[in-house]
Amino acid sequence: MHKIKALVECNNELGENAAWDDRTGCFMWVDINGQKLHTLNIATGHLKIVSFPERLGSFAFCESGKRLLFAMETGFAFYYFETDELEMLKQTGAGYQQLLPGNKDSRLNDGRCDRVGRFVVGGIDGEFKPRGLLYSCEFKNEGELQVNVIDGIEPYVCANSTCFSLDGKTMYFTDSWQQVIHYFPYD
Repeated sequence: MHKIKALVECNNELGENAAWDDRTGCFMWVDINGQKLHTLNIATGHLKIVSFPERLGSFAFCESGKRLLFAMETGFAFYYFETDELEMLKQTGAGYQQLLPGNKDSRLNDGRCDRVGRFVVGGIDGEFKPRGLLYSCEFKNEGELQVNVIDGIEPYVCANSTCFSLDGKTMYFTDSWQQVIHYFPYD
């Protein structure tokens, strides 16, 4: 029989978006309601916790390895590891005007990058109504993120578990509030 041992006692309010960074040997995750990013160096056991001014839904690794792209409560931002600075990004594109449904408890939530590096992000509706959209985000200029709505997806309440098939041709995500797994062709 195997014994399970906790790597760290983190006492998260809502821990999500766990990801491994093979460049640094660190395991990272967010505590959404705690407004924190946790970075655990597996080799040393050192846990770094950084607090932010609003809830973090998810993040994506950037190619440079020096920053993360956050999907935050109210928009997108870069987080720089060396300085712990947060840089809110200018957001353009057809999806930006539709980013959140307009109630105070709605926010961006889970997201993952597709095979070509676009950050695909969903949200959660604070009134628990099915009116969420999925967004595809990519950079057109440094510091400017183009946000577009992915067409053909039924509105949902809470997007989670975003992922792609190995060939990149199918996208999956769950509406965890309605307990439904969605999948569809992705190009």
